[in-house]
Amino acid sequence: MKRKQQVTKRETTLLECFKGFFTEKLANNLSRKTLDNYEKTIYGFLKEFEVEDMPTKDINEDLWYRWIGRMRNRDLSISSINHYIRDIRVFFHWCMDRDYIEEFKMKELKQQEELPKDFSDDKLTVLLERPRDEDNFSVWRSWAITVWILATGNRTETVRNVRVDDINFKSKEITLTTTKNNKAQIIPLTPALERDIKYYMDQWELKEYLFPDKNGEQASYNAIRIGFTRFCESRGLDQHNLHGLRHSFARNWAESDGNVFKLQTALGHSSITMTKRYVRLYGQDMRDSYQEHSTLEKLTKKVRKSGDPVRKKR
Repeated sequence: MKRKQQVTKRETTLLECFKGFFTEKLANNLSRKTLDNYEKTIYGFLKEFEVEDMPTKDINEDLWYRWIGRMRNRDLSISSINHYIRDIRVFFHWCMDRDYIEEFKMKELKQQEELPKDFSDDKLTVLLERPRDEDNFSVWRSWAITVWILATGNRTETVRNVRVDDINFKSKEITLTTTKNNKAQIIPLTPALERDIKYYMDQWELKEYLFPDKNGEQASYNAIRIGFTRFCESRGLDQHNLHGLRHSFARNWAESDGNVFKLQTALGHSSITMTKRYVRLYGQDMRDSYQEHSTLEKLTKKVRKSGDPVRKKR
């Protein structure tokens, strides 16, 4: 009987492993936002706990839980700790697959489930009121982005990459070229969205990006976020989480009995787990159709009047 050969773990440091991990993810064409998140959370974690130079052979389950204990002692919220866990778990699994560290389980901490921070219909009605003629471009852009997300459920990163030419008014379709999973997607242009986006485009000279900065260049994520915050405050709202519009889209779809698999496609979830959470929290049995379940379609009748005059472009 032959003795089983013992596998020796490859020896290196966590920092060297992270460099390899990051290089591979970069080569795999992950989105810039995902890469930035990995760099911020994983490298930041290694640096904060001063373990960049720790040999990978010293990583084990006991050390993992001691790290979690240190985070708990720093009064970090369970949500923040679980955010670290999810990102670092991806990195550690990468290390495990390459025999840098021993395999062990890395579970998230249990916490009381919180409802997604969506906007109430009353608040959405306030946000959907069309801007005044004297309002600046930032207000108009924030209003148009609100309209867009409530009709499509798109992420902010997708929205800021939408170009004017991505909208086909003839076929009533929108081509999304930038999504979290890097797969292009064609979605319907619903009547209310078409009407409001045309109205927005009639006010401003938009050459490339649909939601640009004031100079016509692609708007940064922070510019869109800050602009939306000011937009909400100008309308007397103390809630201004941009992602809440996406939650509102999902809530309305679930409450309207929208099909869970179509909702997964609309939201761009790689796993149906998160989609089912919306359905479990808000929904019942499901049906289909963007137009039927769009939050914008539902609320637009409250705040729109047909036949608004087209104003001169600025």
